[in-house]
Amino acid sequence: MDIEHPIVEMKNELQKLLDSKFRYFNKKYDDLKVSGVYVIYDGEKIIYIGEGDNVYRRIYRDHLDEDGALINKIGWTYRLENSSARRYLIKNCKFQVLKTKFRVRLEHFAIGVINPVYNDGSKHKANDKEGAKEHDPRP
Repeated sequence: MDIEHPIVEMKNELQKLLDSKFRYFNKKYDDLKVSGVYVIYDGEKIIYIGEGDNVYRRIYRDHLDEDGALINKIGWTYRLENSSARRYLIKNCKFQVLKTKFRVRLEHFAIGVINPVYNDGSKHKANDKEGAKEHDPRP
């Protein structure tokens, strides 16, 4: 079984994602109505990786929703009410997007490699004392 080829393929896709241009929550980008993977940064630190069949909807509807999980996690980290956490996200965070046919596979690979604090697999680390120090998303 050749396992090297798919790993190299995902590594190359992840590099393309991390090399893509930065975008900001205070501006709407119509070219995001695509299937793809995105990375959200707080300052220079990657805090969340996601995927969607419509990245525009995931970014602007789901992640900016005051009742959304990402806003709740930012609020918990910085001890902010959800409306303040939403303003924090818009003011301080940025994201990158890659249109890809491998969206689910690339998302899982990227989460495994980068281990962002707000992805489900690492959320327990953000909630315990040692993990909170290691994975503090604040720059």
